Amino acid sequence: MSGDTGGNAETVVRRERFAGGPARSFMSSLDADTRIFAADLAVDRAHTVMLAEQGIIGDDDAGAILDALDTVEDAGHDALPEGEDVHEA
Repeated sequence: MSGDTGGNAETVVRRERFAGGPARSFMSSLDADTRIFAADLAVDRAHTVMLAEQGIIGDDDAGAILDALDTVEDAGHDALPEGEDVHEA
């Protein structure tokens, strides 16, 4: 198996199988996200700073990412689009 999950029949079956009902609530982290929102953003900030310090991303990009994280934090968890968790924001 090559690791390619792009649209083959097996992937579609699995995706549909876990798309709703108890499986969705079991696999969803949306409830936990309200508790970990600030900590998750702190991790994202630290990771961004590390990437800039290592020269993997430029200072301008790091600044833009940090500004975006500030915007997400200022808006709060409840401002995220429905179904989107903090990891996707």
